[in-house]
Amino acid sequence: MLDAPSSTSIAAAAAAGLGVYAAIARLLPRDLAAWHDTPLPPLPAIECGIYLREGPDLESLADAVAGALRPNDAASSASAAKSAQR
Repeated sequence: MLDAPSSTSIAAAAAAGLGVYAAIARLLPRDLAAWHDTPLPPLPAIECGIYLREGPDLESLADAVAGALRPNDAASSASAAKSAQR
């Protein structure tokens, strides 16, 4: 196990052949390749929360962030919200 202060250090260790590490595919360094069908157990789902104080225009900001992070869910939520308003 490597305990390093940054993901750059961990990526460098993996690039040197010292092991593997989990990374978000779009953030994977160019000198590393994704390994999809590994013999390792699957990683758990990633969850996060974004909490905003109440205030003007913050709901639209929250919707924009949600749309960027989860475009399929945001489209479904927006569609459901419009249907509920009718």
